[in-house]
Amino acid sequence: MSIAANHTGREPLILIVDDDPAILKSIVRFLRPHPYTVYAASSAAEGIEILKTKGQFQLVISDYLMPDTTGDKFLHEVAATWPDVRRVILSAYTDRAVLLSAINEGGVHRFLTKPWHTRKLLEVVEELVADYGAEEAARAEISELARKHQLLVVTNHQLEELVSQRTADLEQHRQQLQEANGQLRQLGSHMEELREDERRSIAREIHDELAQSLSAINLDVSSLLNRVKEPKLHESLGGIKQQIDHTLATIQRILAALRPQVLDELGLAAALEWLVNDFSRRNCIPVNLECTLDSKRLPLQIATTIFRITQEAFTNIMRHSGAYRATLRAWQEQGVVYLAIEDNGIGIPDKEQRRPNSFGILGMQERAALCNGSLTVSNLESGGTQVMLQIPGEPAREVLP
Repeated sequence: MSIAANHTGREPLILIVDDDPAILKSIVRFLRPHPYTVYAASSAAEGIEILKTKGQFQLVISDYLMPDTTGDKFLHEVAATWPDVRRVILSAYTDRAVLLSAINEGGVHRFLTKPWHTRKLLEVVEELVADYGAEEAARAEISELARKHQLLVVTNHQLEELVSQRTADLEQHRQQLQEANGQLRQLGSHMEELREDERRSIAREIHDELAQSLSAINLDVSSLLNRVKEPKLHESLGGIKQQIDHTLATIQRILAALRPQVLDELGLAAALEWLVNDFSRRNCIPVNLECTLDSKRLPLQIATTIFRITQEAFTNIMRHSGAYRATLRAWQEQGVVYLAIEDNGIGIPDKEQRRPNSFGILGMQERAALCNGSLTVSNLESGGTQVMLQIPGEPAREVLP
């Protein structure tokens, strides 16, 4: 026998199993006003068939003593196949030890004794159906969370792959940029060597040809001045000699700017002393010189770099600092060559140091980098500016490919 009440396809499904038709009809009639779809079965086998064919049930209420089995065995079978279904024994059988054992083993959620109290039966039905709904909602939420977690895992994996690929691309670009910068630096070093060689060659040619020729002419004019007595001719020769002296002085300045002979012949210490004296004489800015470098052991590349940076620093002091005193210190310590140039001028504003077109500072820093060194320009607490150069004792040996 199968009885269905209030079946709309939306209400919770409840199965009643009892071999007494009167009890089945009584329970179905009692639950009819409530929002449940109720099926009735007169045997455990019929109940199992209904559970298999009629959908997902929320609650099964079973008699205990039935011809083919007992309620606890039937409900254990139900629990094995449909573990989420809530299970109740409703029976006149009063062996509480057996019923409690069935509950403790998990096969049964509740038991009610016959004759049952309608309010109590309704409370149990409502409670267990609500409990099933809450658990079903929790399972759905867990399932949704699991789905979102899986989606998050997949998305995270995709992001990790994207970040890994992006990192690899950036690393490749960084290496390419580093290689390009290295090649540019090698080219800059090569060009600087060529410039210095060209300056040295031009300076030597001017000295050997033009300066010596003018010096010879100057000697001839001086000799004529000593022998000529006629006043007008003597005056003319004197004017010529002055022009020659002025030209020779100009040539000396040009030679010093191109490549000071003292740097090649006497070394860096003597060249720095000459540069300090020339700067002080021309600009009326006294410079205190402290140099303990061993010029003979200093590579030419480093000596030239220090000399050129000192020239640029002195030019900046003369043009921008407003200083009336300066200091130059050069020394070597633990294989590192140091150069410190300080003045008592107005200093350099931070924004001026960070300007991308501060070519004077950039030029000095690039010269230092070509020798694997570093150069910083900073303001002194007492006022003024400090240029600090550090270069390893051995020059950079970069060869163009």
